Amino acid sequence: PMAGPVQPPIFPLMWARDAATSFLRTPVEMRALIEPAGFRTRAWDDVTADVARPGAASPAPILPQLLMGDELTAITHAQQRNRDEGRIVMVQAVFDRP
Repeated sequence: PMAGPVQPPIFPLMWARDAATSFLRTPVEMRALIEPAGFRTRAWDDVTADVARPGAASPAPILPQLLMGDELTAITHAQQRNRDEGRIVMVQAVFDRP
């Protein structure tokens, strides 16, 4: 995930319970870090709309439930809201280093 145009994200997130431990950058900022390091962008696709929405009737997978415990429901709801509101975007990218 990367920071979307609407900020700040809604917490909790899978990797952070609050802003003190979340360091998302925008896609523009990420490319500005990666490309000067010698990597060439081969593909850069915003796949936010393609990310599967959790099914309302499907149970939570066991591993995230074990790791996140009772917070998983709040994290899942925040994650979906962040995507819906443009707070978090998902990018799939391919780079090479000539």
